[in-house]
Amino acid sequence: MQDIFYTLNPPPAKVQQRVHLRGEPSIFEYDRDKILGFKTIRLHAIDTWTPKQAADFLKENFPCSRIIVNIRSDIQSQVQSKIKLGWSMDLEGQLRQNTFLREFSAHLGEEMARLIDMNERTKDVSVLNSLLEWLGFVDCHFQEILHENRDRFEVDTETQINVGDQCYYPN
Repeated sequence: MQDIFYTLNPPPAKVQQRVHLRGEPSIFEYDRDKILGFKTIRLHAIDTWTPKQAADFLKENFPCSRIIVNIRSDIQSQVQSKIKLGWSMDLEGQLRQNTFLREFSAHLGEEMARLIDMNERTKDVSVLNSLLEWLGFVDCHFQEILHENRDRFEVDTETQINVGDQCYYPN
């Protein structure tokens, strides 16, 4: 799997050109502290897989992953937000998606997945701080919540992001 990541996002050319030289880090040493992640806003398996099948796929293919599953318990508000974007969505469809995601997260288990509710996460910084701890970061604490989609698509230029001077991820 790491070879796939090197293909998608290889180490800088200067690192690759020097890995054979004595005293220079190997590619493994160069990347040993790198944490890779991605975000998706949809799990498209809802129409073809059960929550257990989707979870089993991730467990088999990405066994060391940590997955944050985000739902929005205020379904009416979420449906309205999607309609404003021009997406077709009804209350029943959103309820099905949230049920799928809840079951999906449960099948992954607490070691691999955390289910968070956007309605709680956007009001309580401790939700994000507990995620930092679960992900393995040490002495890291958000003081404020960044609202990247403030008033729909406006960038939050007021919030200062700081997780603390002692924050680190252990090797």
